[in-house]
Amino acid sequence: MTHRETATVSQNPLFKWWVAATVIFGAITMDFGGNVLNVAIPKMMTSFGVSLDKIQWVLTGYVVARTVLMPTVGWLGGWVGQRNLYLFSLLFVVGSSVLGGAAWNLESLIIFRVLQGIGAGPLQAIGLVILFEQFPPHQRGLAVGLVFIGYSIGAAIAYILGGYLIEHYSWRAMFYLAAPPGALSLLMAMWILPNDRGQRSGAIDYWGLLFMSLCLSTLLLALTQGRRHGWDSSYIRTLFAIAGPSFLVFILIEMYTRAPVIHLALYRNLAFTMASLASCLNSMSIHSMQFLTALLLQQILGLDALQTGMVILPSMLLSGVMGPVGGTLSDKVNPRIPVLVGFAGMAGLFYAMSYANAFTTVLTMTLIMIGMRLALNLIHTPLTRMAMVALHAGEVREGTGLEGVVRGIGGSFGVALTGVILEMRHAWHFGRLVEEHHLASIDALQVMNGVREVLWKGGAVGPMVEVQARSWLQLEVGRAAQIAAFQDVLLLLALLQVAALVPTLLIRSGVRDPTPQSAKSEPG
Repeated sequence: MTHRETATVSQNPLFKWWVAATVIFGAITMDFGGNVLNVAIPKMMTSFGVSLDKIQWVLTGYVVARTVLMPTVGWLGGWVGQRNLYLFSLLFVVGSSVLGGAAWNLESLIIFRVLQGIGAGPLQAIGLVILFEQFPPHQRGLAVGLVFIGYSIGAAIAYILGGYLIEHYSWRAMFYLAAPPGALSLLMAMWILPNDRGQRSGAIDYWGLLFMSLCLSTLLLALTQGRRHGWDSSYIRTLFAIAGPSFLVFILIEMYTRAPVIHLALYRNLAFTMASLASCLNSMSIHSMQFLTALLLQQILGLDALQTGMVILPSMLLSGVMGPVGGTLSDKVNPRIPVLVGFAGMAGLFYAMSYANAFTTVLTMTLIMIGMRLALNLIHTPLTRMAMVALHAGEVREGTGLEGVVRGIGGSFGVALTGVILEMRHAWHFGRLVEEHHLASIDALQVMNGVREVLWKGGAVGPMVEVQARSWLQLEVGRAAQIAAFQDVLLLLALLQVAALVPTLLIRSGVRDPTPQSAKSEPG
């Protein structure tokens, strides 16, 4: 297209909606990698004949690769252009997903998943930047919220169609789900997205890239595998020992190099720094909630995987609908207001959830999940908008990538910390309950007598009655300790929401117009 034609297309009021549709289809494609795979893990273990420790690399490799690439979005986008970066990233996601369906062994599947993460990291950030640029300043909250539609549709397809394909056909079929929306997004992107040529830099910060990748990869590996290998194991200690010095060397390199891969000066901006801190706490909450909810529904309420998915599904669908609503709200009022309301709502819901026990109904849990997703919509979209509008025009792309890294690290750290605290509190409560209800106590004797009577009526005879009664009592004590541990962790998460109010209040309300010149460049 000529420059005159470009101006005409960009001024077309429908153009931004075509761009939004393109990015939404890309979000649907990317979301398959994060939702369907958890359901397919048992089938893949059986297919390849491997243990859980080995199959976990299918998830870990994707998470690490995705997060490591996020901070390079600003540099890559300036080097190859935003449209080309979007196309290359989406091509990586779609191609590696199809190859994952054809994987011949576990090693090849892990490699394809790493490639998928390499594409997903930049794709997640650059899609948001493209949307942000194409919408006018008074609709940029809406632009951020539109991405939730893609994630919601992707989650729905993952839980329903993906689960059906895995159960009745093969786990390989779910890898091919990414192909149709991915191909459509690729075609639309080539035809619609503005073709900014990029500004190639003469210098590449190779050392910065090396130490940043080394730091992030070892840190994320330690956080995601600490519970499995043990936090005091030599493997986890070695990972932390590499991550720490690598981070310090990376900071020194970025401070003194002429063309840094990341401009650390962005964190001199108090509004951006506080928004990033609040985003980190928000990500910790989201991932911890997802981790705890799955365990609570299955281990405490006794639901199976399909029933658990059906409890979570309504909240995921509503999240997609409410994403644009939360974005529009942040355009109409001071975006700090919905964020503060969202964090306060999350605190109240976590507190209410801390009363959950074996008698909690499925309906109650479904309503709590819906409430949490509504609160998260009030937080995520306005908070992202505040972080982006706090930056100058040329900093938005890099700032979006950095916020993605902060969220990724916060999510991994949240799950790791939640798991550790859950295990510690379970052990403490179990020990306390054993002391209070030892076999010589009056309560324990009364319970045991009742259990023995039930067993006798059921046909048990001889020494087996005593063995089964003691076994039942131990299981009940363990279950009570588990419920108490869940309640403790949920209370801590409620306090975390209260703590997130502090950085939110410190975000200044001043707004810049972060529309780079690339938004006015030539479409392809």
